[in-house]
Amino acid sequence: MPRLFSSARVALAFLIASSAVCVADEGAPTIRFDGLYCADDVDGFTPPVNSYLRFYPDGTVGAVAMRDTPEEAAKWIRRTDEFSSDHYTVAGTRLTFALTSWKGTVDYSGTIEGTHLLLTWDARNGKKGKEDYRFVHLKLPTQ
Repeated sequence: MPRLFSSARVALAFLIASSAVCVADEGAPTIRFDGLYCADDVDGFTPPVNSYLRFYPDGTVGAVAMRDTPEEAAKWIRRTDEFSSDHYTVAGTRLTFALTSWKGTVDYSGTIEGTHLLLTWDARNGKKGKEDYRFVHLKLPTQ
C-alpha cells in the first residue's frame, strides 16, 4: 500500500508541474495553425489586394495575394503547391522563411507579437518592405 501511495503522489506532482508549465506557456507567442495571417493592402490597389500566409505544423508555409476574403484565400493556399510554399523557422519569437513564385523569391524575417506577425521582406529583385500580418481564425481545409 505505501508503494501505491508514493506512486500516486509522484503522478500527482507530475500533473501539477505539467499544468504549471502549460499555463506559463499559454501566453508565449507562437505560430497558429487554425487560420490565416492577413496583411491588408499597402499598395493602394482598388479593390485592395491582401497578402495571406498559412502555416502548418510540419514547418511548411504557403502564401497567396488576392482581393478575396480570408475564407476564399484559404481555399487557394496548399502545402503541396510548387510555388509560394516553403519552410519556416521559429527561434523564440523570431520567424524566418522565404517564398518563391514565378516572380522570384522573397525573404521574410520578423517577430511573433501575440496574434500578429511583424515582418520585413526583401525581394531578391531589390524591393523591400514591412507588413503587419494579423491572425484570422478560420475553419480550414486539411491541405
